[in-house]
Amino acid sequence: MDVLQTLRVGPTEANRFSAKIMRVSAQPLNPTFVEMYGCGNIVNAANHVLRNLNVDGLNAFDLRTAKPSGEAWDFSRRSDRKMALQYVQEKKPTWIIGSPPCTAFSRLQGLNFPKMDPLQLEQMLKEAKRHLHFVISLYQIQLAHKRHFLHEHPVGATSWKDQYMERLLSHPKVGTTVSDQCMYGLKTTDSNGNLIEAQKPTKWASSSPHMLKRLSTRCDKSHSHQHLVGGRAAAASYDPAKLISHFCS
Repeated sequence: MDVLQTLRVGPTEANRFSAKIMRVSAQPLNPTFVEMYGCGNIVNAANHVLRNLNVDGLNAFDLRTAKPSGEAWDFSRRSDRKMALQYVQEKKPTWIIGSPPCTAFSRLQGLNFPKMDPLQLEQMLKEAKRHLHFVISLYQIQLAHKRHFLHEHPVGATSWKDQYMERLLSHPKVGTTVSDQCMYGLKTTDSNGNLIEAQKPTKWASSSPHMLKRLSTRCDKSHSHQHLVGGRAAAASYDPAKLISHFCS
């Protein structure tokens, strides 16, 4: 009030403007970023090694993160998918970053399919598609309300040929790009325990051209790579800090 009246705003107008400011400031802060299947590493990094970014409103939904009840999120359950969908509709996050399980879509994993029990294979593929289609439904909400999403899967994943994914990619506001994560700090250990760059070619889909530009750096061939085999792929599923800073800054 003092500031407004100093600026020669009349008492009536100052009162009305102050009340409006108080109403806005009392509203809950919408989350900026929501991770879907991201194991919470963006949230952890933003609150620790990248806390200087001052990113507020982060949340994560994954088997390794907890619902308000204290139980782990499990999107194999219809009830958990419904709860997360309701959260997105109510909280209106600026960004959804999705990286659903990609094992069933891996070309390397596909070499084992002929050896698998047909019923087991059918169930695995059905479950993988359920997760993929779920995050796509969230991306569609973001597009419909002019908010953003970022989707990540390996560049060679067969999920990019899924009919629902192809429909999403045909949207005029959606684009794709490819990057090599070695250029964003991804490393793994070699047979001697030394840290070596891991290339991990990754494809991204997003509603933001600016984000896609940030995530378009390919390997400059200035270093050698350690292939993500022998159990190394699981450890490399956590995004490096430099990559997360490109998401949040």
